[in-house]
Amino acid sequence: MLYTEDEITQSPVVCERTLRFILRKEYGIITGIVHQLTGYEDCNFRLSECRWETDVEGPEEVIVKITNPIEAKDLSVIDAQYEVFSLLRSAGIPTPEGIKTKGKEWWTLQVLGAGVRLPVRVFKLLPGENLERFDFTPELVTKIGRTLATAHRTLDAFPYKLSHIPFISPENAECMKREAEILYSKNLLDHEKKSLVDKTFHSLDEKILKNRSTFDEGIIHSDFNETNLLVEDGKISGVLDFGDMHISLRVFDVAAAILYLHLSDRMGQSLDDLAANFVAGYRSERTFELPRGCLLVAMRARCACSLIYGLRTARINYRGGSVDYVLKTQSNGWETLQRLMSRAAIEY
Repeated sequence: MLYTEDEITQSPVVCERTLRFILRKEYGIITGIVHQLTGYEDCNFRLSECRWETDVEGPEEVIVKITNPIEAKDLSVIDAQYEVFSLLRSAGIPTPEGIKTKGKEWWTLQVLGAGVRLPVRVFKLLPGENLERFDFTPELVTKIGRTLATAHRTLDAFPYKLSHIPFISPENAECMKREAEILYSKNLLDHEKKSLVDKTFHSLDEKILKNRSTFDEGIIHSDFNETNLLVEDGKISGVLDFGDMHISLRVFDVAAAILYLHLSDRMGQSLDDLAANFVAGYRSERTFELPRGCLLVAMRARCACSLIYGLRTARINYRGGSVDYVLKTQSNGWETLQRLMSRAAIEY
């Protein structure tokens, strides 16, 4: 098992006073208007109208990210993210640009509540609006597929091994199965949903994990979705949040991207159309061939992982506040998983 039964995966909520103290002491940000942002695992803020110490240069707006304890288990993974950012930017993919501390480091390790020590990082603000604000036109979906393929092709040259596997990854299926049992025993998951999850992970084992040597493997973003992509003037202007980046099967990255497009598509397009446009874009930059039905199996797996992980996060409720954001997928996720189970394949 990669994780313990009640292991905390979220960073604590940090009060504004503590945040301001850290930013002034470590980064030289004297003042700024603090806007708290949503974050599943990390604690994120945007600072506008920033004023910096006289000997420190910085932009008027920044993003502050307090990294979650799972990602912070191996700090070399965080260092590797900055290498990935640079490599992807060289390939034309806009990624976060870090701002160094006054000590010329990419992050500062701080004690944040109950003795938890987590990295605090600051980034320049990328242009554009979140993808979720736009219609997923065929042209835009094709560009998204092309962007992911370019990222995969570029990261084939990345020389580092990564120890990190995020909780939500299909690679963490055994923990997901255990969590489903826990939720079922606490009446937080009914029999029908538990059966869906069991069938999903059985298919994942049989169709993909037992045959993983036949699939393309490498670094994946793992959360290439409508909240982590920025769009400006019809172009992808930013790819955000590499906290779930790890080494896995590339089909999981493609499947997750198509799944989240499908879940948040306000145009009501068919899944086959979305998949066809996405894969067409992907194939314009990189080969994509799978055994029939395996894209669907990977989509089911990611959907089940997202649903179970959301319920787990709500079960533990480490932050003690509203769990609406972490349960976002629940609104249409179970219905989607049921529909995916009734299909034999996705045509793309």
